[in-house]
Amino acid sequence: MSTSHWIERSEFARSGQVDNRTRVLALRVRTGSGTECAYCHKPIGAETVEHEVDAMVFAGLRVLHFHRICQHLWESTAG
Repeated sequence: MSTSHWIERSEFARSGQVDNRTRVLALRVRTGSGTECAYCHKPIGAETVEHEVDAMVFAGLRVLHFHRICQHLWESTAG
């Protein structure tokens, strides 16, 4: 049985949870709080938009903070 065939038939594929790296559970958008961005590691200032993401990653459930563009970059590389 090929790998792709096994993935298509797995419980994860049927549940829509095929992503091996991360799964976003919730996203909140707010004014920057000064927290360090999980992607670029720079502070998210009050003059910018902060994306707060609840994500299931290898280490477990985490709350991650991103600049708007950093969150989009992170999502594009998270799969």
